[in-house]
Amino acid sequence: MNRPKVLCVDDDPGIRHLYDAFLKTHGYQVLLAASGQEALRISRVRSNDIAAVITDYEMPGMNGYELASQLKQGNPKLPILMIAGNAPQMDDPPVDGSLTKGASIHEIAEAIEELMVRVQSQPGWRPALLPLGSALAAVTMVAFLLSRLAR
Repeated sequence: MNRPKVLCVDDDPGIRHLYDAFLKTHGYQVLLAASGQEALRISRVRSNDIAAVITDYEMPGMNGYELASQLKQGNPKLPILMIAGNAPQMDDPPVDGSLTKGASIHEIAEAIEELMVRVQSQPGWRPALLPLGSALAAVTMVAFLLSRLAR
C-alpha cells in the first residue's frame, strides 16, 4: 500500500527529526529538506510523488512563502501547510493552511489530512500518477466489459 509522501522543510534539525519520527507514526512517508533550495531540488526529482508539504516560514536563503510560491508554480494543487511563529499577513498567500509554532504533531497531521482531502475534492483534481497495477486493472476491466457488450 502506498503511503502519502510529505515533504517537511525546516532549517532546524530537531524539528526535522520530530517530523520524521511522528509523521511516520501517522502513516506518512517523510521526505526531509533543510532549506527551500533543497526542497525545490527534491520536488523536481519527485514532483509527482509528493502528496503535501510542511514548511517553516523563517529559513535562511528562502523563506517559506517564497518556497511555497515556487512549488505552486510547478504544481498549483500541491497542499502546503506553513508552520510559523510570526509570518507576515499576505493578501493572497501561496499556502493552503497555516499553524503556529508549537502546534502538536496531531494538529499538524490533521491539518495535512484536511488539506489533502480539500485539494482532492476540488473540481479538476486528478492524481499526478496512476499506479501501473491500477491502470492495467482498469484497462483489463474495460476490455472485458467491451467484449461482453460486443456479443
